Amino acid sequence: MAHATQAKPILYAVANECQIERTKDAESGREEIRVSSRTNGKFAPVDLPEDEFLAMLGAAIERKVFTPKFLDGLRKLLGDRRVSRPPPADGSPA
Repeated sequence: MAHATQAKPILYAVANECQIERTKDAESGREEIRVSSRTNGKFAPVDLPEDEFLAMLGAAIERKVFTPKFLDGLRKLLGDRRVSRPPPADGSPA
């Protein structure tokens, strides 16, 4: 993982004061994904509730922060997973 001072931003998206960006490590040339939030005018590592993470992820997809290869892998990963949920407490169909 690159340190902030060694990474050059390539693309980014911001949602709800949080940012996701593709960076390039100045030393290795490797591309990486950085997730951060604005605190006191500076971006720092982020912990998000799922709904805010989804908003940020959607903005990043829209701004083309992720490569087509990554998005294809994400689609496959999500398509291969079956989410099992407990039945609703009221007995209604899920």
